[in-house]
Amino acid sequence: MKVKKFEAPTMPEAMHKVRKELGVNAVILDSKELSSKGVLGLFKKKKIQVVAALDPDERMNETHSPPNGPDSEERKPIDQKPAQEHRVVDKELTSMKEQLSSLQMKTTQYPTLLQQANDFLDNQEFDATLQEIIMQRLLRSYYQSDSTWEEKDVVNMLKKVLSDQLKHVQSHSPYFNQKFVHIVGPTGVGKTTTIAKMAAEQALNYGKRVAFVTTDTYRIAAVDQLKTYAKILKLPLEVAYSLEEYQQARQKFKDYDLVFVDTAGRNYTTDTYVNELHKLIQVDEHSEAYLVLALTSKPKDMKRIYQQFSSIPFRQLIFTKSDETAQYGSIFNMVAAHSIGVAYVTNGQDVPDDLVEGAPEYIVGLVMGEWTYA
Repeated sequence: MKVKKFEAPTMPEAMHKVRKELGVNAVILDSKELSSKGVLGLFKKKKIQVVAALDPDERMNETHSPPNGPDSEERKPIDQKPAQEHRVVDKELTSMKEQLSSLQMKTTQYPTLLQQANDFLDNQEFDATLQEIIMQRLLRSYYQSDSTWEEKDVVNMLKKVLSDQLKHVQSHSPYFNQKFVHIVGPTGVGKTTTIAKMAAEQALNYGKRVAFVTTDTYRIAAVDQLKTYAKILKLPLEVAYSLEEYQQARQKFKDYDLVFVDTAGRNYTTDTYVNELHKLIQVDEHSEAYLVLALTSKPKDMKRIYQQFSSIPFRQLIFTKSDETAQYGSIFNMVAAHSIGVAYVTNGQDVPDDLVEGAPEYIVGLVMGEWTYA
């Protein structure tokens, strides 16, 4: 096994040296950035150091083609070991190559400052594919830069890259598109409190004529909670125990500007529950739906929740409980995976205060606010 270090001003030049000397089958074991001392601490230059390895058999296979022609039989291999012993050696070489490939994945690192960004995204629980896309953009900007980066440069560039991830989705405006607004989500994510916050915002800040309808009759506490909010805000409330009563409530509030519908927060893995929601939510020219997800949930659970409810055409997402966690990568994971915007993020229990519109700059600030300078 031949192992050698290569140094060059840039990564492409270093890789060119590796390919030129070891060939295309070389395995990269490690890469890192070096900095020359310069003169009196000035004129420092960046260098890239790459550690590469090559199995001698790979070099032989690459540079020598199999013999052809009448004299090919005369070219006998030097090694005359029995066939069985050859198979053992081949098996060991294959195992060694697999280990080296695994080692390459584990030991290859970004330049020190970018490694900080990679570790930060890891801690924020970004999806691996999305994280790779973000890091590749940072890496390109880093090597294309003429000046030496400092930590603030990494932070600013990461903010820009994250903002770009949200550009293709529509952020929430203070006005809802339709009259009947259905709030959907699993139990325990804070749907009822979020509805009260949105209703208060629309009634108090924008002068909308607002009403409540709840179909969450499976939990008495949920009905009582919304009744309390309705009383405090002085907004009308209808409790619908059946689809027929829900239709009656819609008719009763047909002249209102907005009607927030609190749906039942039952086990989202139950198909029967989702089918009942389909009957209830009439996505037409007068209705729209929003999915509520708690940021305290595991990223895998968020994916499952969205998948279970995916047959319902949601306008946007609402994320709750941002004050109860320090990991916000799930917001970007969901937006990137489903090309869907964020209506609101809630950050506490107070009605109507703890409700923030899901503007891209707020979401980026929420994530980057957790960056701690070394």
